[in-house]
Amino acid sequence: MSYDPDRVIEAYERNVGIEDEGEKRHTLRTEIPREFIKKYLRPYDVVLDAGGGTGINAIMMASYCEKVTLLDVTPGILRRAEENMRGSDVAGKIELVNGDITDLSRFHGGAFSFVVCVGDAISYVLDRRFEAMAELIRVARPGSILVIGCDSKLGFMRLRLAEGRLDEAIEIYRTSECDCGMGPRTHLYTVREMAELLERIG
Repeated sequence: MSYDPDRVIEAYERNVGIEDEGEKRHTLRTEIPREFIKKYLRPYDVVLDAGGGTGINAIMMASYCEKVTLLDVTPGILRRAEENMRGSDVAGKIELVNGDITDLSRFHGGAFSFVVCVGDAISYVLDRRFEAMAELIRVARPGSILVIGCDSKLGFMRLRLAEGRLDEAIEIYRTSECDCGMGPRTHLYTVREMAELLERIG
C-alpha cells in the first residue's frame, strides 16, 4: 500500500490523548528504546527525534545531551509535546518541527550526532520506507548512533492469533501489513527485513 501522510495525521489528531498516555506509560515498547538511548547518548550530542510524538523521549534525552530536535508530522501531537515541555528544566534545549521523515531536506547532511526514530514512524511510511531510512542516515554524522524502532510482524501475528483472528494473522504473514490500532496502515518488519533495509541503504 502507498504511504498517505494525511491518513496518519488524521488518525493521530483524533488520538492525541491516547498517544500521550501510551508514551507516558512504562511498557516494553517505551522502555526498551529508552534504555538504548540512555546507554549511548553523550552530553555533547545533537539529537534528531524523528516521529518524536508528544515529547516524552525528547524531554528525557534533553536532560542527557546538548540539544534535541523533535520532528513530527501531526500538528496536534506537537502541541501536546509543547504542553508536556512547559515548565521543564530542559524545554530550552528542545526544538519542535512539523515535518515528515520521508523528507528531511530542511536539515543539512550530518546535522545530527544521534538519530532516534522509534515507535511507528518507519512503519507508517509503508512503501516510502527506503526514502525515510536514507534521509535518517543522510542527516546523521558519520559514526553516529541510530536508534530505530518499528512494528513487529511476528508480534502482530501473535496478537491476532491470541485474539482468535487466524485470517488476519495469515494476511499479515502474506502482506507484512495491517491496520494498526489507531487506524493508519502500517508495514510490519521482521528482524531480517529491518537488517536488509539498513544494509540496502548502506
